Amino acid sequence: MKNFCDLYWRLDSTTKTNEKILALQEYFAIAQPEDAIWAIYFLAGNHIKRLVGTKLLRQWAVEQADIAPWLFEECYDRVGDLAETISLILASAQEEPIHNGELADVALKTLIEENLIPLRELDPEQQKRNVIQLWSQFDQRQLFVLGKLMMGGFRVGVSKRL
Repeated sequence: MKNFCDLYWRLDSTTKTNEKILALQEYFAIAQPEDAIWAIYFLAGNHIKRLVGTKLLRQWAVEQADIAPWLFEECYDRVGDLAETISLILASAQEEPIHNGELADVALKTLIEENLIPLRELDPEQQKRNVIQLWSQFDQRQLFVLGKLMMGGFRVGVSKRL
């Protein structure tokens, strides 16, 4: 996940094709094949269906950040992106992420197949526990990418041809 997040931010931070090609080459040179397949899936514009409702994610983020719902909504109105708002609110609320090795550098394949896709089958209380556990593992930039993956809104400026 860490390498995939780094790739996302490198791609998102430039409009230069050669820099994007270099970022892709460097990622795929070190990525495990199982992770590379998922990366191609997302980079080609595909997404997994929304796993958790946005209303629940908002509610849980408010609770985790210990802020008033109106303040969250004001932040969201300013930021304009739910995944980004959640990542900023949560990152500022936690002293520092719990990088204990469990998920901080989990393989992308593992994150998707063992942590995210199974959320769909859980009841809301179990979803909440699992999502909060996931949130606690990542820093702001990783939370943003995680949010995009969870909500089915992952997009980055890479054409299929590229």
